[in-house]
Amino acid sequence: MGEGLFRIRLKLAPLAVEPTFYLSGELQNLQLYTLNDFLQAYADVRVSQGSLSVFTEMTGSDGYFKGYVKPIAKDIQILKRKKDNFPHRVWEAAVAGATKLFENPPKSQVATQIPFSGKFSSPEMGTWTAIGYLLRNAFVQALQPQLNHSIHFGDASPEAKPVIRENSQNK
Repeated sequence: MGEGLFRIRLKLAPLAVEPTFYLSGELQNLQLYTLNDFLQAYADVRVSQGSLSVFTEMTGSDGYFKGYVKPIAKDIQILKRKKDNFPHRVWEAAVAGATKLFENPPKSQVATQIPFSGKFSSPEMGTWTAIGYLLRNAFVQALQPQLNHSIHFGDASPEAKPVIRENSQNK
């Protein structure tokens, strides 16, 4: 898509009976306008500027997994198109308003962290935790644009709880 940094690290046990792995990935500073076709199709908006970074860590073993994904969008500007009809202009204004409402002013970023865990056959996602992170980023403390380093190879188990906080190094 022209720019940005993509990095992925993977450790795995290829001979294990169940998937056994650790994965960390980073996508940094992808320009949001390169995603306009996707944004148009799924959110019915286009952006004129902004960048997207996504950080993730996950591990799996013994049929279980856990991890998180942390999307961070910075400097978002919703494109206002004059040719749009009134209801669509209202929709664009609502999206722009929600973006500003959940933006951390000093960092100009909208961010959350979405934990996930469970069995490979029945995954679970921490929806309320993700909403909490969205609010925390907007009104308390900005999420750091980096990996948390809170997931480790072999951490997944039946007792694995979703990741609910950033590593203390990042505060």
